[in-house]
Amino acid sequence: MIPCFEHLRSDLEVATDFIGDNLSVDSPFIGEMAKHFLSTLGQRIRPSLVLAFSRLHRRSTPPGAPGLAAMTELVHSASLLHDDVVDKGRMRRNRVTVNAKWGNKEAVLLGDLLLSRSLKVLAQENDPRMIEALYSITASLSEGQLLELENFGNRHLDEPDYLRIIELKTAVFFAECCRIGALAAKASDEQIDRAREFGLQIGYCYQILDDLLDVTATLSSLGKDIQNDLLHGKMTLPYIYCLGQSEGRELLDFPEARPPAADRVAAYIRRSGAYDYCVEKARAHAAAALSSAARLGDPALEATLEQFVAYLFSRMERYSAATAQPSATAETPTAAA
Repeated sequence: MIPCFEHLRSDLEVATDFIGDNLSVDSPFIGEMAKHFLSTLGQRIRPSLVLAFSRLHRRSTPPGAPGLAAMTELVHSASLLHDDVVDKGRMRRNRVTVNAKWGNKEAVLLGDLLLSRSLKVLAQENDPRMIEALYSITASLSEGQLLELENFGNRHLDEPDYLRIIELKTAVFFAECCRIGALAAKASDEQIDRAREFGLQIGYCYQILDDLLDVTATLSSLGKDIQNDLLHGKMTLPYIYCLGQSEGRELLDFPEARPPAADRVAAYIRRSGAYDYCVEKARAHAAAALSSAARLGDPALEATLEQFVAYLFSRMERYSAATAQPSATAETPTAAA
């Protein structure tokens, strides 16, 4: 659990139990796969955001919020199962992925099962905005994944198109998690909009840093396959930056069967300025997110969100091999004026 969400531990445990209960099936085969996958659940950022915003101007968590948090984690988990198939991922949280252990068909169908279970929560909700939020998450995820697939191997992908992909795949998801939490808190329309804007901006920040980690982290530190993006032709921001330089184009223009050494790519990412550029872009989105948080009028929640932003950048420093340039991540973003 992320330290800034420690006060939500009991609610997050309820959400986790909800997931386990809803994946209880008679089939030992499905049960074994589900149990294996649940053991790979990571930071649980999305349900934590739901729970954090459900306490907007409240002292306690609304009764239905843990179920809504579980719903977002079920959808996220389904997307990870599908992503691992598309990316041919073999490791997640230092454990073999479902597709590597059982097969692609099994992983896709288990993902579909998780998606179906997420709908159970909505059956208990009367607010149509909750249904709209889940639709926004799933529709954006699907569109983003297809747009990403369309651009696999596209060395001409530019930064605006990259940002559109991560908006659909990640930023909208974060935005709707914050919105769902604010809806559960019975917040005002203005507060709901600010909650969503925080989620959108911090979603951009998170994904830019995560894509940078794919280049600079090690398998042992991150617990999942590294440089998968490069190996599968996925042009993320650090690679887009490098392709604007002749040395970068030469390095990244390699035969599929003979990719460059991981440490060589990581070293060039640092030397070229791509590392600093990506961190600065992430920092700008983080500052915009904190600006929205400051206008929520809830000092306790604002403090939690500030700690969360600081955590994202400290995580980057901790897991990245790019420690040769500490100035790139040492400063914690502050709210934009």
